[in-house]
Amino acid sequence: MKMNYLLESPGQSLWNVGLTDETFSSFLEILPNCSNIKAIKLEGNSLPGQSYYKLITDHIPLAHISLRNNLINDEGAEHISQALQKLNPINKNFVSLNLAFNHISDLGAGYLAEALRLNRSLLSLNLSHNRIADKGALALAEVLGRFPLSHKAIVERRKLLMEKNIQELPRSPTLSRHGDRSERPSNETTEKAQGTSKASKNGSKKKDKEPTKKEEKSTSSLQSSGNTSTASQSGQKKEDLKTAKKQLPNLEQKNPRGKSVKSASKREPLTDQEVNAEPEEITHPLLEPVEFRNGKVFLAGNKVLINLNLLRNHITEKGLKGLLASVETQQQETKLITESGICTGLLRLSVEKNQFSPDNEFFLKLQDLMLSRDPVLKSRS
Repeated sequence: MKMNYLLESPGQSLWNVGLTDETFSSFLEILPNCSNIKAIKLEGNSLPGQSYYKLITDHIPLAHISLRNNLINDEGAEHISQALQKLNPINKNFVSLNLAFNHISDLGAGYLAEALRLNRSLLSLNLSHNRIADKGALALAEVLGRFPLSHKAIVERRKLLMEKNIQELPRSPTLSRHGDRSERPSNETTEKAQGTSKASKNGSKKKDKEPTKKEEKSTSSLQSSGNTSTASQSGQKKEDLKTAKKQLPNLEQKNPRGKSVKSASKREPLTDQEVNAEPEEITHPLLEPVEFRNGKVFLAGNKVLINLNLLRNHITEKGLKGLLASVETQQQETKLITESGICTGLLRLSVEKNQFSPDNEFFLKLQDLMLSRDPVLKSRS
């Protein structure tokens, strides 16, 4: 199978080309070298190994992946969920996944919902024409609103907080103010140091007496020689220096104990890193603000996913209520940016053609709510 033509365009469609596990492995080998390819459509190619999840990785910068009509079951959905969870939290490349016309049931929907708990890159998920019922719909609805963290997630969050605090420790000003006691000199060493300093000062004074006398004789000779102009200039310079010293702030003052105290005006200059430092952004979802309630830790739901398609599944009124409650929660918690008219959270939710009447009151209420959020429907109305 020749794949050299993949280098020609940013998106490729391989619909029903008889893809096998062997040819798919060859395709995965050359794909990282095709940096211009951002969209892949491998539709109508059922692989026995369910190895489509290998497309979802950090070293393959794909943005859109369509895997429609590939007989993907719950096992394949589990592999895809694990691949999504392994993505780097700061990965913003992969934004769209199409799993329509497959064999994903409630179990597979639960796996995908588990990935959406901490995934902050996926913007669109298409699960239409599958076998998802109320249990799967409720699992997807849970991650859209506030959900409790598992014990494993809580432990991971504590590790991340500990690492973050360790990184911020060197920047703490308390470390520079208080040093270790082991580094402070003892009383005996300070007394010896003071004694040696006094002796050195006395010795230096005796040695400095003779040159000062010579300097006095030289200055007296200069004054007697009649160089009054130069003497007056030197006197003015000395006076200027004295006044300048008086005007300058005393940068190092000594307290009664003999320790030098730095004044507020003398501060160490900021380094280039501190000057150019930007406010740190939360790069991991577990570091987002949490809420403690009834002994549990609740994390804000996934507000990055903006499109969820559950068209033509097996969802009844029970699953519909759960989806409606999640959208209402997002409506209350998210803030609308008035200038641009953009709000976070789901902007489009497709639940038509399921096992409830089109006149269902919850469905009509959900439609009205999404009408106020969907930018496309708002423009048509």
